[in-house]
Amino acid sequence: MNKKHIPRLMVSTRWEAARWCHRYDSVLTVFSPWYYCDWGHDDHKIVEFADRYHYQDGAPTVDQIDDILSWGDSRRDVRSMLVHCKAGQSRSTAVAISLFALWGMDEEEAVEHVYSNCRPQEKVGERPFIPNRRVLELADGILGTRLSAHARDVDSTRDPEWLDGWLETAVGL
Repeated sequence: MNKKHIPRLMVSTRWEAARWCHRYDSVLTVFSPWYYCDWGHDDHKIVEFADRYHYQDGAPTVDQIDDILSWGDSRRDVRSMLVHCKAGQSRSTAVAISLFALWGMDEEEAVEHVYSNCRPQEKVGERPFIPNRRVLELADGILGTRLSAHARDVDSTRDPEWLDGWLETAVGL
């Protein structure tokens, strides 16, 4: 794929996005349907799904992830993009990783780029990235990648103390 130009991408929370959205050429909201997140940006895509990890109600679908990737593909030449969800940790992170893979980065490079370059420096260590596995698995199926495997490897080395007990809590084990 052509990696000549890859947009500068920032992952953020809902509240950060409300303040920063007009600094970016394009804005992508991946959010639960009961929240309002339209701030009048000229190029704002909203895709509604809950932060679910299994085939539960509200979990992302392959059609939604395909829609996001199609939208992202048509914006590969923008200078900057803001991707946000509620907390800026799970859905938005997984979507950002998927977009970088779409734009030509290999799996390891895409995951590392998001962890290293796509959150405000003052948030490193304060707000860990825990990419939504379902989003990554669906993107893997569309792109023919292994993003979910690479993200899992990075999670265990980046924020291990935060992750202790997280999976059990998240899925009710």
